Amino acid sequence: MVRLSTWFVLAFAGLAVPVHAHDWRALPPLPVQVRGAYMGVSGGALLVAGGTEAESDRVWAIETPEGTWREAGRLPVAMGRGASVTTDEGLLCLGGADASGPRADVLLLTWDGAKLTTVALPPLPHSCVGA
Repeated sequence: MVRLSTWFVLAFAGLAVPVHAHDWRALPPLPVQVRGAYMGVSGGALLVAGGTEAESDRVWAIETPEGTWREAGRLPVAMGRGASVTTDEGLLCLGGADASGPRADVLLLTWDGAKLTTVALPPLPHSCVGA
């Protein structure tokens, strides 16, 4: 059984999760094409947020490797191409860009299994894209 805290994201080979030490299983495809998204874990679910496509304010969640993706919520603004870090508190989204250019936003996304909470934290000292 995979512990959900052991999610692992392969940035260029698609999404996969370890089942055993050398056994990987592909996750179901996302309902939409996503590039440049913020990715990480919160509340035991893998979150994929934002990106560079149209409607890139969406946040998707999947709670088990056999599960289905569902729309968990939306970012305050459509953005992507920033850095993301999984923390004990949730998924931290740093910088990125929107249609008007680079951003310095810092957002904390927290998933409780039913609801996505987004908290805006103090911004970065400078905008940061593609970190």
